This record gives sequence, C-alpha cells and structure tokens, in this order.
Amino acid sequence: MGYSSDLRIRVIRFAEKGAAARAAARHFDIGDSTAIRWVARFRRLAASRPGRFKGQSRSPLKKHEDWLLALVRQGLI
Repeated sequence: MGYSSDLRIRVIRFAEKGAAARAAARHFDIGDSTAIRWVARFRRLAASRPGRFKGQSRSPLKKHEDWLLALVRQGLI
C-alpha cells in the first residue's frame, strides 16, 4: 500500500526546514529510505508526486488463470 500525498508533502516540508531526511522519517514513522527518496526527488525535480510505476503488475491469480477461466465458461463462478 502506498503512502498518501499529504504525508509525502509533510515529510518534504519537514526536511526543507532543515531537518535531515532520516529525522523526518523517524518523526513521521516511515522508513528512512522512503524519506530519503522523497526528499531527493523533490530536490532534484521540485516535484512531490510519486514517479511512474516502473515494475510489472503481477496478479496472484495469474498462475490459476486457465482453471478460473474454465470455471467461468462452465458457469460455476
């Protein structure tokens, strides 16, 4: 689950007031690496929005696709 945009903005503002990204992470109870990435991205791009999702979306049902479609075709689900 992702973090809210509001939290991201609060972490960035906290760091921009002079606190280290790690201190912001502890203050808002998030991971250090998360805060560091958010603050670095903001300083690099002046953007608080998350970047594009680059990974492949993987469904946990993919391995059962054939079986599930057969059930649908049979009208069982």
